[in-house]
Amino acid sequence: MHRAEILAVAVHQAWCTISQVLGETPVPWDQIPSWRRSALEHTVGFWESWSDYRDLDQPSFLAATHVTWMQYHRRNNWAYSDLTPYVDLQPEQKRKLRAMLDAYVLFRGFFTA
Repeated sequence: MHRAEILAVAVHQAWCTISQVLGETPVPWDQIPSWRRSALEHTVGFWESWSDYRDLDQPSFLAATHVTWMQYHRRNNWAYSDLTPYVDLQPEQKRKLRAMLDAYVLFRGFFTA
């Protein structure tokens, strides 16, 4: 596995864990469709473009992440549900995204240490 995929798997696992806590049934990495893998790798790519997370305004960064996610899905003809702006997401959905970013920052540290 290459770096981007390792990070995408870690991010997906964080999403799965929060989903399970919320009573949802997430799909494991080895069973997700290719469009979901591509979307996760796109998100990781966006995060990789930032070099320092220490002084990050996390709510604003999460909102920016969600905008790139929505743009990615619009370009790829998303048809599964409405694309909800970050500000209108339910708190549980925001927690998922925050957990994903936290997992990314943690695992990214293993590559830069």
